[in-house]
Amino acid sequence: MLSDGEFLSLGRVSEMKDKKLVFLSDGDAIIELEKDTSVSCVIAKKDLASTLQKHLGVIVSDDPEQSFYEIHGQLANQGFYGRPVPSKIDPSANIHPTSYVAKESVSIGKKCRIGPMATILENSVLDDDVVIRAGTVVGGDTALSFLKQGMMTPIPSTGGVHIHSHVELHANCCVNRAVFGGYTEIGEYSKFDNLVSVGQNVKIGKRSIFPACAAIADDATIGDDVWIGPNAVIGRGVRIGDRAFVTLGSVVMDDVAPDKKVTGNPAMDHGKFIEFLKKIR
Repeated sequence: MLSDGEFLSLGRVSEMKDKKLVFLSDGDAIIELEKDTSVSCVIAKKDLASTLQKHLGVIVSDDPEQSFYEIHGQLANQGFYGRPVPSKIDPSANIHPTSYVAKESVSIGKKCRIGPMATILENSVLDDDVVIRAGTVVGGDTALSFLKQGMMTPIPSTGGVHIHSHVELHANCCVNRAVFGGYTEIGEYSKFDNLVSVGQNVKIGKRSIFPACAAIADDATIGDDVWIGPNAVIGRGVRIGDRAFVTLGSVVMDDVAPDKKVTGNPAMDHGKFIEFLKKIR
């Protein structure tokens, strides 16, 4: 320990949480760290630790990533992220007999409809009038892992999924739960076509539309009234502003401003993309 500090949550740099513990793998992350006012404690190598701001609590480690995930695992076992409680299902919910709802830590609101072979796992919260179609999985674990003693070790998912009122998820979608507590969230009236994938800790606003086979990577933030085209990919941590439009098949690796339309791989301003195509034809 280089300096004392207090944290109330764990997460990655730029993932907004109150009084957060993070780890730094290299010097490039310090630039992002300086922008993230939610960080209170940092795990870093000795050479990086000495450059950090004095108000931060600092733990020195030869392998900050491994230390971070080991702390996360220990806290999970100790109930830091909460204890299981019996699931609650409103009597007005219509749940198909072939679906699976976990017996612990699930909340299903009024008039929800859960289709055949759908799966609702622990730490999932469905507000009123949510529709989950056939084969969709809500609350799945991620495939995240870290290297420990030469072996890939799974990282436990301790958060959940919160689906707000009037959301509709069509067949065979997958919504992963957050890893470090908290929730992957989908805002009111947002609609998802078949085979849409939503990564852990994604935040989606109200009335956004996701046609078939869109993929939203971990920690992405998508605003209100956004349209994400079929087969489009939104990269990890990318922020999509309100009313933005992502055309079909686009690969978005940088933030998109509100009201902007983007196209291509990598995605760029739609108008500039069309002009480029005209020039090469």
